[in-house]
Amino acid sequence: MKNKNRIMVVVAILLMVCLIGLGITKVFMLTINGMNLNLMAPDVYDSGWFAYKHIKLVFDIAILTNIIALGLVLYSLFTDEKKRK
Repeated sequence: MKNKNRIMVVVAILLMVCLIGLGITKVFMLTINGMNLNLMAPDVYDSGWFAYKHIKLVFDIAILTNIIALGLVLYSLFTDEKKRK
């Protein structure tokens, strides 16, 4: 039982680190979105914007999945096995 709790704590810490990394990347992507890239490189802008929309969607899904996984890990860490059955 003690070993399982250690594993859950490590998994929770890794999920939080991943969530922080995804959040920082999302803020960076929003900063890039605020720039006027059409004036800087109009040829790259059209193909880049199409890819950006899909990358943004993938990041949103990854952040939501990470939050759900973190919630499940913390739930299983802080509840008794008797209550879950």
